[in-house]
Amino acid sequence: MADVVSAERANVVNEGVVKDAESQSKSTLSSSSTAVTGRASALGDGKTRHSLGNDPAGLRGSAKVAGWDGIAPAPGSVAYSNGKASNETIADESGVGRPSAKSGKPSPTTAGIFKIGAVDAGAGAAVDELDDTPEFEGIGSAYDKSLSAKRVASRIRRARASKSAGAHEASASSAASKAKKAKKAAAAKEAVGKSQAAAQAGTAEAAAAPAGRAASAAGKAASTATVGTATASAAAPVAGVIAGVLAFVIGVLLVSQMVSALFGFWENEAMKDTGQLTGIEAEIAAALKGYGFSDEATAAILGNLKAESGMDPASDSNMDGQFNYAYERACGIFQYTSTSPGTGEYWAFKRWCSANGKTWSTVEAQMEWTFSGNCEGTWSSRWGTALARSGYYSNCPGYTDGAYYEAGGFKEADDVVKATYSWMACYERPANGQYAHLDRRIEYAREYLDKLTSPAASYSGSNKIVAAAHSQLGVPYVWGGSTPGVGLDCSGLTQYCYAQAGMSIAHYTETQYEQLTVAPLSQAQPGDILYKPGYVAIFIGDDQYIHEPQTGDVCKISTGIGYFSCALRYTG
Repeated sequence: MADVVSAERANVVNEGVVKDAESQSKSTLSSSSTAVTGRASALGDGKTRHSLGNDPAGLRGSAKVAGWDGIAPAPGSVAYSNGKASNETIADESGVGRPSAKSGKPSPTTAGIFKIGAVDAGAGAAVDELDDTPEFEGIGSAYDKSLSAKRVASRIRRARASKSAGAHEASASSAASKAKKAKKAAAAKEAVGKSQAAAQAGTAEAAAAPAGRAASAAGKAASTATVGTATASAAAPVAGVIAGVLAFVIGVLLVSQMVSALFGFWENEAMKDTGQLTGIEAEIAAALKGYGFSDEATAAILGNLKAESGMDPASDSNMDGQFNYAYERACGIFQYTSTSPGTGEYWAFKRWCSANGKTWSTVEAQMEWTFSGNCEGTWSSRWGTALARSGYYSNCPGYTDGAYYEAGGFKEADDVVKATYSWMACYERPANGQYAHLDRRIEYAREYLDKLTSPAASYSGSNKIVAAAHSQLGVPYVWGGSTPGVGLDCSGLTQYCYAQAGMSIAHYTETQYEQLTVAPLSQAQPGDILYKPGYVAIFIGDDQYIHEPQTGDVCKISTGIGYFSCALRYTG
């Protein structure tokens, strides 16, 4: 029976009615492959857009996902999963991704997922057709079971991996926790040790403190120390800058005091050569002698200045139409003149003072302009002899023979009358006749020469305060100075003078005001202190006072007590 069946079967196969098992299997697989190819083509023709899982927002009906047009996506392209962009790298044509930044495992990509799906679909179709043949009946059930087993095995592996990762994380957390506990235990132990050490050293309070409190205190101390160190580090440069600035300021003060002392010394020596002259006349005479003028030339200039301005450095006269000019201005002790608006020495001098930060109404500025040789107003450059030669001043009272000095010989003049006429006729050049007042000029010059060449008057009165003040004439002004004969400031002078009379007063001006009794200027007596806020002097009578004026100046006699507010008197 078996032989009959086999022979019949062979005939049927040979006739092509049915196929043998091998041919049937090949036919089935070929058909399945065609079906798979068709599915893949439908997915990869670029016309149908699908998302993996949910449709990603913004992709529906718009942009393509890389690789959906059948071209392998470039490495580094972004794949979408469940509507979200994934940061896992796109794979090559094998369908296997590069390791994920999160899991470290290869992850399927869009192209990979489609390729795997296509293979699974083809295999399932082939198994279904084989299952329909008698030779492979039941293979579909076996295939389904194998897929189920494969899925179960995959889930088990994932579960194990997750459990392993959790165990690893728990282990790491446990290790960190143990390390923390060990650190705390060590800190507590150290704190206990410090408490014991404090107890041994006799610090009962520290020894009695709990270890926890001691550890906390230690932590706070460390924190404070750190903050203190940081603050000190930040403050160090600032402190250095401040120290540098202070050193610079102190250095400038010291240098200024040294310069003041040196100039004061030289001026003191010059003041000793001014004889009995006092006040502004002594100041001008000292400056002239410092510039190298002889006694006769100095006296001649002083006589002319007194006739011209009355020795008022702040004189500023409007003489329009009074003499020969419709417009005429004159200022200062030298009466710098202008006969046209904006021109002449009057305006040139004031512009120079303004440009150089000087006060035009001071003796110092006017002496510098006239005698320093560094300014437009240098006396020798303005010396002219034409009027003197012409006899223009022959009608002036006091005129003699008309003799005069050239500029080069005037500084060494030895004839006070000739020198006085020369300064008037060659430098001042006033209107002639009685308006020139040559006779007055000569009279004043002779008086100044007598004072200039006489020994300085010493105070012979019984007032010890006034005598002490006279003894310091010519001593340089030094800010804060309290050394007689070397350097004094205004209140240092008054303190010294009162000390010589056995009266103890403070050094500072405002303190002296508080210590002494206030009296009006009209009742001031020699020896009283003349006061105005921030400044004091010694009253010596006849509207005069001795004082230390300012840096660069010396102790001297000045006139005009109206400069002060009141008098101060020691009443015990």
